[in-house]
Amino acid sequence: MATYGIDLAKASNIRPSELLVSFADWLGRQEHGSLGWFDGLYLQEVPAQWNPAYPMSSVAYSFIPAGDGGMYALMQTDGQDVPAVVLLSSEGKVFSIAPSLEAFLYLLAEKGIDEIDQSEIDEGLDGRPALKAWLAANNIVVPEVPQFDAAAWLADREA
Repeated sequence: MATYGIDLAKASNIRPSELLVSFADWLGRQEHGSLGWFDGLYLQEVPAQWNPAYPMSSVAYSFIPAGDGGMYALMQTDGQDVPAVVLLSSEGKVFSIAPSLEAFLYLLAEKGIDEIDQSEIDEGLDGRPALKAWLAANNIVVPEVPQFDAAAWLADREA
């Protein structure tokens, strides 16, 4: 059985949260494709060329590469209590996905990554019930934090 790839050491300056480390450990034992068609969880700095007008690596890091060349990233600015999950598209746009990693994991358990990024989903592989069980077994609770508007935040910096 092929599983999702995991690399938490790719960027030595990134310190992942306990939740991200625990999720990575779980994900690395899941059948590839069971939560959607992404390769795995790889911590990486956001490349400077993603947005030359603003250095995103100062506020975000990528953790799941998107199939179209974009990346899901955890983004935390001065005004946020917890990092939000955003999608940094290959076209240089940013989309708010979830206000926290916990909220993203519940969204992933509900929809799978393919429905989140609107690509095709293979109904034959469904790891969502296993993710729901893992979230419950680990008492993962979504913090009450406001939705973060990443596009508006970035537009303010580029202006």
